[in-house]
Amino acid sequence: MRIPAGNYTFKQVSLKSNVHLEIEHDAVIEPSIENGAGSGKKNAQGKHFAIFNLTGDSAREPIENVSIRGVGGRYTVKVPVYEPGIIFCAFKHVRNFWVSDANIEKHLTKFACFQFGCGLQDKDGVWRPMKGTIADCNVTGAAYGYGLVQIQAGESVLFENLSGTGGVTLRIETGSKQMNDAQIGGIDRIYGKNIECTDGNAAVMISPHSMHNGVVAVDGVKSIGCGFGVRIEGGYIAKKYSNSGLTTGTFAPGGYVKNVKATFGMNAQLKQKHYGYMPPELVKFIKAESEDSESHRGPSMAAVFNSATDFKVEVENVTVSGFKYQKSDVITGERKKK
Repeated sequence: MRIPAGNYTFKQVSLKSNVHLEIEHDAVIEPSIENGAGSGKKNAQGKHFAIFNLTGDSAREPIENVSIRGVGGRYTVKVPVYEPGIIFCAFKHVRNFWVSDANIEKHLTKFACFQFGCGLQDKDGVWRPMKGTIADCNVTGAAYGYGLVQIQAGESVLFENLSGTGGVTLRIETGSKQMNDAQIGGIDRIYGKNIECTDGNAAVMISPHSMHNGVVAVDGVKSIGCGFGVRIEGGYIAKKYSNSGLTTGTFAPGGYVKNVKATFGMNAQLKQKHYGYMPPELVKFIKAESEDSESHRGPSMAAVFNSATDFKVEVENVTVSGFKYQKSDVITGERKKK
C-alpha cells in the first residue's frame, strides 16, 4: 500500500500480517488528536497512544512480515505538544518487521518514537518483538528521558543509521514495572550500528534494572555535545517494583560498545544525579532553567559513563575531542538511584 505526497492524520493504525506501507518522501504524517489536545496546554485531556501499532493481538496471534518504508527519501512525522505522550510506532507481538526512512519532529513530547514492549501472560508464541530492523531514522526536539528508540523487550533486532537531537537515540533499558515484577520480557541479541546524538542526554544508554538480559552489541556511536556519548548503568531494584525476590539485573557476556566518537559541547541535557561526575571547572555553566522540568542544559561530561559492576559490556576504541578538563574518556561510578 502506498501513501502518496500530502498531509495525513493517523491514530492507532494497527498493521496486519503481510502489510507493507510505502510512504512517499513528500508525505507529512501527524497524529489525530481530539478535543483540542495538542494545542500546547498541559491540561489537555486524553491518553498516550501510538500512531502505528505493530503489536498483534496476543502471543498466539502475532503479526508477521510487515514494514513501513519511505519512497524516494525520508517522509516527515510531526509530533505536537501533547502532555500524555505520543509514540510513532509501538511493537509487541510481531515477527519479521522493518521500519525506516522517518524524520520525526518532536516538541519535548513524552515517550520514545519507537517503543518496544512484551506480552506478560505467557511465553508461548511471539511474546516479544522478534527479527526486525529499524533503520535510517532521525528525531529532533527530544526530551531528556526519551528520544528515538526505547527497547524494553526484543530478540534479534537491528538498529542502524539512527540519529537524534536531544534525548537518547538508542535507549536499551528494561525498566517496566510489570515486566520486572513478572520477570518476563527483556532483550537478547540487540544490535546497534551507526548511532548518533547531538545536544542530548546520550547517543546510547544501556540499563537492565532487575532483568537478566541477553547480549547487546553496538558498533559506531557518535556524540556531539551530549552529556555522555554512552551511558552503561548498573542493575538495580527500583522502589516501584513489588516482587521481593528480584536481584540486580545483568546483560549476558559477549556484549560490547565499540568505535565511540564523542565531541564536547555546551548544550547537553543533564540531570542533577550526574553533576558529581562533572569537572569542577564546568559546573558553573549548568543553566538554572529547565525546558522539560527534568533536565538542565550545560557542558558535556564524558565520552562514556559506566556504573555496571554485576555485568560487563566491553567498551572499545573511544576517541574524544574538546574534553579539556575530563581526566578519563571512560568514567565509572556507583549507579545513582532514582
